Amino acid sequence: MSIGKPVSSLLANLPHTTLTQEDVCVGGLEYSSRSVKDGDLFFCIPGTRVDGHDFAADAVSRGAAALVVQRPLELDIPQYIVQDSREALALASAAFFDHPSQQLALMGITGTNGKTTTSFLLEWICRYAGLSTGLLGTVEWRVADQVLPAAHTTPESFDLQSMLGTMRDKGVQAVAMEVSSHAIDLHRIDGCSFKVLGFTNLTQDHLDYHHDMETYAAVKTRLFTDYPCCSYAISIDDELGARIARMLQDRGANVITVGICDDAYIHPLLMGFAPRHIQLELAIGAQKRVFRLPLVGRFNIQNAMLALAMALQAGIDLDTAIDALRNAPQVPGRLERVHCAKELGFSVFVDYAHTPDAVSKASRVLKDITPGRLITVFGCGGDRDKTKRPLMGAAALEGDFAIVTSDNPRTEDPLAIIADILPGMQGADDRMLVQPDRHLAIREAIHMAKPGDTVLLAGKGHEDYQIIGTVKHPFDDRVVAAQEMDAL
Repeated sequence: MSIGKPVSSLLANLPHTTLTQEDVCVGGLEYSSRSVKDGDLFFCIPGTRVDGHDFAADAVSRGAAALVVQRPLELDIPQYIVQDSREALALASAAFFDHPSQQLALMGITGTNGKTTTSFLLEWICRYAGLSTGLLGTVEWRVADQVLPAAHTTPESFDLQSMLGTMRDKGVQAVAMEVSSHAIDLHRIDGCSFKVLGFTNLTQDHLDYHHDMETYAAVKTRLFTDYPCCSYAISIDDELGARIARMLQDRGANVITVGICDDAYIHPLLMGFAPRHIQLELAIGAQKRVFRLPLVGRFNIQNAMLALAMALQAGIDLDTAIDALRNAPQVPGRLERVHCAKELGFSVFVDYAHTPDAVSKASRVLKDITPGRLITVFGCGGDRDKTKRPLMGAAALEGDFAIVTSDNPRTEDPLAIIADILPGMQGADDRMLVQPDRHLAIREAIHMAKPGDTVLLAGKGHEDYQIIGTVKHPFDDRVVAAQEMDAL
């Protein structure tokens, strides 16, 4: 090819062996053979179910100019052998798009819970401060004023670098990005340089992938040891956060700590909880600020403090950041109130809580502002960590009544998933019922609610689908709840 980038330059920062006499120039990168175009470089990536090496011949037939492989293939085409083709894809993608993260204020947030709310608040603070912003996360991807559907919490490395390149080219200055443990472990963020990195917390989740909490914690920690970054904001309310903060401080890094505890640089002095807001007095080092945060729940104080700390690390003025929090918008599917045209006397909240810790925290938040009963509708995802299912059942019983239902059963039998949940609810037969149909479960909860009660629809949050088998069916807790409330 006469136009394109030499493969040797794309792999310059990665040890590799070349099975070709001449360097090859390529016009694009691909990791799915079905998407290969003439002149592309195809990366053969081994996966959990299929191996990209098995699709190399198909990629060649579609016009691939060269292959990146982990083992030589009997194909008459230039091949570049690397130890890890996922890592190679990430580093080559960053080089292909001219390292866009180095030209953006990229701010990454990791942790089990709170990533989405923190990233939304951080992006909002930056936008409020007059910056052109981007957002990459579970709910949506945003490029300035353009909103795109999110395919993954953190995109595949090529898609991530392409999106960052688009943001740069459209004049975006600051980007808030959720960083999942999968993204760290699968090299999706390799090649990124960060302005700020933040940590929320660590609780049980994704053990179907990581197998144990020690491995899960080690993967999260790698974000703070393996990637270039200017400054950090760390919540020290749990053990891993405190450990990461100490490690970074021992290395002389620029760290702002946040937490409910008085040891944190940013911490609350006073907290007042109301059904629609939190009244806060925060200590920020030697300074104090009093304001009303238009969100509910103690954990949203932690999310807001982390967003504030990251904004300060990014150079946002303190009073501008506080004013932004004072005017913060609702975060989709995160303790999002369902509105009804009629006043029914009870409240309905939708929340993405799909871990025992998240359900427990959401329950405590809503109990504090509920004079009557808290009725919780929840389920557990299929083809995911089975060990948390009974723990989810126990957490749901922190409310007054629980309805066990389906939540993306995927290829598992919904009744088998429910059977795994029920051991955590033994002895509570008078405080729970089973309704596998999620729509009927929501209807049951709303019909059960009396004035002063609160209904929590946990697990799906912003999602507008239910995965049954391998098919996504339209389903939105917020829409279903609003319809059932209107029907009353």
